[in-house]
Amino acid sequence: MTISWDVTVGRESALFPGDRSAVSHGGAEMRRLKIRRVDLAIRRSDNYRHLCRLDSFVRPESACIFMRIGAAGAVVVPPQLGNLVRQKLGRCCPVVVGKGSDRRMRWTLLTSPGADELVSDFAIFAMLCAVDARIPSNGEEIQLPDPRDLGPRWLDGMPTSDYRPSPTAVIDAIRAFRRVR
Repeated sequence: MTISWDVTVGRESALFPGDRSAVSHGGAEMRRLKIRRVDLAIRRSDNYRHLCRLDSFVRPESACIFMRIGAAGAVVVPPQLGNLVRQKLGRCCPVVVGKGSDRRMRWTLLTSPGADELVSDFAIFAMLCAVDARIPSNGEEIQLPDPRDLGPRWLDGMPTSDYRPSPTAVIDAIRAFRRVR
């Protein structure tokens, strides 16, 4: 006999070998919860698309929301640098706070389109490498906050307009930080 916590009912249930009654009940409830979670993510993604003009979509298997770089650009920086850039820009830049592929905290500063074109300039590329920053390439996907709040989050709440600073303004703010350092 196995004792397990039944999440859907909120109580302990005893499962005997071959007894699937609690599992089948829990499975249907879990499917309903997943459908509800995907529905909430789709509504949030629609909000991102219409209000913020982001090319967002939902992956149904995970209910995570992503945006493709293209209609909007981004610059990914460490939090300390992101804070300095936002001070220079006047806190008008939408920022997604999350963990990068290296499991360290990263701030993704959303910009208007064209950030990926700046990477071809060797001086800009070298400067970004020196400060542990990068510009995602066109077509790359960035995870956006979803209603579950388990992954990334907005720094100052969800954006309420489609305004994003130009990528050159963000690069200039990083360049100013480098000169002071």
